[in-house]
Amino acid sequence: MTSTAIKKIDIRLFAVPLPEVLSDAKHGDHTHFELVTVTVTLENGCLGTGYTYTGGKGGRAIHATIKHDLAPVLIGKDGSAIMETYDFMEWHIHLNCRNSDTLIRMSEVSSADSFRKSIANEDRSSGGDP
Repeated sequence: MTSTAIKKIDIRLFAVPLPEVLSDAKHGDHTHFELVTVTVTLENGCLGTGYTYTGGKGGRAIHATIKHDLAPVLIGKDGSAIMETYDFMEWHIHLNCRNSDTLIRMSEVSSADSFRKSIANEDRSSGGDP
């Protein structure tokens, strides 16, 4: 079996325009929502993509946290160790942002379902047990 080490992490931020401006008294005008995607590529070529979105504010902060605080320390870690990676990320950034934003950032990077499917498919094709 080839390595399941994390080789590359790509983070992207999109401003997705709404078909019409949404307004309310509390939040003001909403012209777009923000979509942040994270694609994790393993040494064996498997990849998984996670995403989150905002109501138009905060996407740059999520993008920056993943890019500067999570991605660099995840390169080389075992991408098949979903729970261990999630736990590592939580403790790595918990002093700075222990709240729902932390979970959003970590969930994106984990891409657990995509990884599980990719790894299970590789194990089946090599004769191993998924």
